[in-house]
This record gives sequence, C-alpha cells and structure tokens, in this order.
Amino acid sequence: MVTSKLPVALPAHWFAEDGWRGTLIHAVDGRGHVVASVTVNEDVRGYLLGVQPVPAFHGRTQRYMRRGWRLCLYRDALAALMSAWRCWPGACRN
Repeated sequence: MVTSKLPVALPAHWFAEDGWRGTLIHAVDGRGHVVASVTVNEDVRGYLLGVQPVPAFHGRTQRYMRRGWRLCLYRDALAALMSAWRCWPGACRN
C-alpha cells in the first residue's frame, strides 16, 4: 500500500492509498473495518463515493479550477465520505 500525501488531515484510523483509479480514502470503524470509501482523481479533478474509476465528466459535479482547487476537491470528497459513513448502519463515530 502506497500512502498518498493529502492536502487535508484525515480523522483518526482513516487512511489513504494511491491506486490506478486515483487516491482512495477509506473510512474505518472502531473495529478496524473499512465501512466507506471515496475515490479522488486529480487528473480529472473529480471524486466518486466507492472504489471506482472517476470519469472525466460525470453528472452535475462541481468543476475544480483556479487557485486552491486541490484542497477544495479533497475537502468536498472528505465531506461526502463523512456523510456516507455517518449514514452507514452501525457505524462507530470516532
């Protein structure tokens, strides 16, 4: 597993790794199980929940441009992951 350098801090026990799809950020519960993930692709400047390739143009997503786009992209991806993780049945909130 190759750990990615992120412009944001992850909650305790969460981790990120680089793969062919982009950067994968995994939400981990109190028992060490991955309960949700988000895939961030800096090349297409987008993200999708889950472990999947991010298409160049998908839906009505925000376009990340100009100064600070990378930080905004990761903040939005983490917010979406936190929202999905909290909705997970039996999720242990850290």
